[in-house]
Amino acid sequence: MYGLPAAGRACLFSSAVREAALQYDERLPTSLSDAMRSTKASSAIARLNERDTDYRYSLGINASGMFYLLRAAPGGKPERVSPDLPLDEFVELVKKTGPQKKVRVSKLDEAFEKQLGNRARGE
Repeated sequence: MYGLPAAGRACLFSSAVREAALQYDERLPTSLSDAMRSTKASSAIARLNERDTDYRYSLGINASGMFYLLRAAPGGKPERVSPDLPLDEFVELVKKTGPQKKVRVSKLDEAFEKQLGNRARGE
């Protein structure tokens, strides 16, 4: 073990910890890709909660690894608002849910758009 570089020892340690945790709780992600998938989904939920303060959103994951969206009014019980979806479709649904952020347009962007419009018309 001492012949391994520090990064290799850290990987061995983290895999040993993960194995011990899996024996303790089988609901934990079984691989790094599972953990990354749920991180992407939970990040989308966090952004949605910042945009829409009227409700509290959360996600659920079923046994087959599909995601679903839950919504709760303040002091209310969470209700399911989406069917089971794969990760990419779930993230797209979350992006479209709730109020959308207005895109900031600077004066320079407006002038550039106007200039492009003039070129397209041949002026």
